[in-house]
Amino acid sequence: MQKLAGIVSVILHPVFIIVYIFGVAVTVDPYIQFVMPMDRVRPMILILMINTVLLPIAAILYLKHKGIVNSIYLSSVSERRTGIIIVFAFYMITYILWRQLTLPHSFLSIFSAVLLSLVIVYILAPRFNISMHTLAIGGLIGTLLGLFKVHAFIDMYALTGALLLFGLSATARLLLHAHNAREINWGAFVGILLFYLFIGSNYYF
Repeated sequence: MQKLAGIVSVILHPVFIIVYIFGVAVTVDPYIQFVMPMDRVRPMILILMINTVLLPIAAILYLKHKGIVNSIYLSSVSERRTGIIIVFAFYMITYILWRQLTLPHSFLSIFSAVLLSLVIVYILAPRFNISMHTLAIGGLIGTLLGLFKVHAFIDMYALTGALLLFGLSATARLLLHAHNAREINWGAFVGILLFYLFIGSNYYF
């Protein structure tokens, strides 16, 4: 079970969540599909994967190689905050570039929610080890609920799938003793609420 929990934690790692969220959004939202043809979506998802997944991972691996961090899992508070700064920097650069493009407001709202969630986790890190895994999946749930509200549709299959992913992620983190129930629940609460408020109101920085 520990090995399976580890695999689930890797697949649902927060570093991948922004790609998952945008992937789900362009798949289930009729409005986004209408204004964003697939020939525009594919290169954007590719750029997103490079800027927000591959480059942050490469940067953390470089820090590990130099001995600046002890583990790619960023277990200590200082390492966790270092990782957040790296991810935030790459996300912010990507967001600034995206602001120059003509995109659905929902895209910018999602990015804004992600950036603010990183700030919240960074501030809380020394005092409270909130689960970034469940915050990330909570963000996916909040995004779906926000899209349902702002674009007047509903997809129960997508929502059910997101809830199942939350259950898998939460269970995996508990089995790995990475978090307690309180940290997991707070992660989910912050993720759902924050993303719903941003996407549901089309608000962005």
